[in-house]
Amino acid sequence: MEGNKIGYRIGTRISPDVLNAEQQLFASLRDLSRAHVETITQGLKLKAAAGTLQPTDLAGPELLLEPLK
Repeated sequence: MEGNKIGYRIGTRISPDVLNAEQQLFASLRDLSRAHVETITQGLKLKAAAGTLQPTDLAGPELLLEPLK
């Protein structure tokens, strides 16, 4: 994305290239967030199915769901 922005500033890229790169970046961040949530959910389901789910297990995912930076 940064390369596209620089290219746009010096005239070798056009605006749609920069917008497409930004769209890909945010789609990747969205997919990463979904993967984090899915991993946490599946881990809790696995512990519940095994009968090892504890109340403290439910406090941990809160920390893992911090916004991405």
